[in-house]
Amino acid sequence: MSKKILGFSEGFHDAAATVIEEDQVLFAAHSERFSREKNDKFIGEELFHHIHDNYDVDEIAFYEKTFLKRLRQLKAGQWNHAFKKRQYAWKFKYSFHHHLSHAAAAFQCSPFRKATALVVDAIGEMDTISIWKCWYENDKAKYKKIDCIKYPLSLGLFYSAMTKRVGLKPMEEEYIMMGMAAYGKSRIPVQTAMMKVLNQNLHRGVGTFLKNVSDEDIACNAQEITEKVLTKLLDKIDGPVVFGGGVAHNVVANAKIFADREHYIFPNPGDAGSSLGAAALVTKRKIDTNHWFTGYDVGQISASGVKEIVDYLEKYSIVGVCAQKAEFGPRALGNRSLLADPRDPNIKDKVNEIKLRQKFRPFAPSILKEHAEDYFLINDNQDYDFMQYTAPCHRRSEVPSICHFDGSARVHTVDLQTRNTSPLRKILEAWKARTGCSLLLNTSLNIKGQPMVNNIDHAKDFENTYNVKVFTP
Repeated sequence: MSKKILGFSEGFHDAAATVIEEDQVLFAAHSERFSREKNDKFIGEELFHHIHDNYDVDEIAFYEKTFLKRLRQLKAGQWNHAFKKRQYAWKFKYSFHHHLSHAAAAFQCSPFRKATALVVDAIGEMDTISIWKCWYENDKAKYKKIDCIKYPLSLGLFYSAMTKRVGLKPMEEEYIMMGMAAYGKSRIPVQTAMMKVLNQNLHRGVGTFLKNVSDEDIACNAQEITEKVLTKLLDKIDGPVVFGGGVAHNVVANAKIFADREHYIFPNPGDAGSSLGAAALVTKRKIDTNHWFTGYDVGQISASGVKEIVDYLEKYSIVGVCAQKAEFGPRALGNRSLLADPRDPNIKDKVNEIKLRQKFRPFAPSILKEHAEDYFLINDNQDYDFMQYTAPCHRRSEVPSICHFDGSARVHTVDLQTRNTSPLRKILEAWKARTGCSLLLNTSLNIKGQPMVNNIDHAKDFENTYNVKVFTP
């Protein structure tokens, strides 16, 4: 008889839970979607009760070794962290090393039977970078750590420290600094200075480091160093690579370092995704990842509803959609999305105003997969189903609202299979039939600093508060 395995990640940021039965993900969600607390550290009562009421869980797994993490925190003098309450850790039958959970999520969701996992984040228990040999033996996943770099040396902490240096929130707004980097200039003296601090303990940031250098140049050069370090790490690895850990969220780096490598990037590579990794380590099976819609289900939008959405888009240029199961991950894939007309040169500013975002920040396009090459320079070695890479746009003048300052876009391709799990495919088909345009601006249905909409009540609150029509079943 098959067992249902519940994997948890919680304690510091982005708590999440995943339920797996054999090779199927039955449910996966960030705690913040239920608690409404951005980057919620703990599994709140709302999420806990949802799982309890809907899934008869047999075993529970945790994404790291709590005791080892506390030893590191005590050694580092982080007393408040060391004695911080971990709500459910004591209940878990299984606990796994932090980086191993990252590696398992990446490998067991990948198409490979044998691969090398590269895990790069701020820090697990002690590891900040680790490399794992991964393979299946009698259809059971096996792992062997072959190399690692330990705290305090950390590429992830370096990027977070530079995020704080430019006035953004570390461990949360790194993606904003990544966008800022396009506005800066590459400067060798700046990178030389950065390489020196890269070898220091950056847990407390860098203060006013390089105070006479612009924020944009700080961002640009931090991004370049990150790409160089990742490239050197990959040069040590032969064969297919699976990539996990928070640094795998860097879509600009991903596009460059994996341009010519056989690889797989786990769609939710941060700590939240490690909840899946912990559960996967119990099952030891390859996980079916045909889609990434595993969260709270609000029901389907009808064919007439799709037509109404396109009608509204054509008239007002922007619309919200809340339908079917929520996405598991940090990016909107169509089921909890704000959609807008990419042809309107003013729509980007309008959407940024609604979402309370910096004006320089770009938006991603969602496009019918078969038409992606009509607009973007697509790399055949990269899978754009989860917005994990940027690509140059060669029709920028036609769709100005989805292009960044450097002419790139974080492309999201939508294939025919998605018809079964999201209304976005049908919306795009109807939009193309109506306008001839194969893509829409797509961003998450939330505003800056708030979790994505999870249920219909949240959708209606968003509609009433921000005066944006949100279509629901």
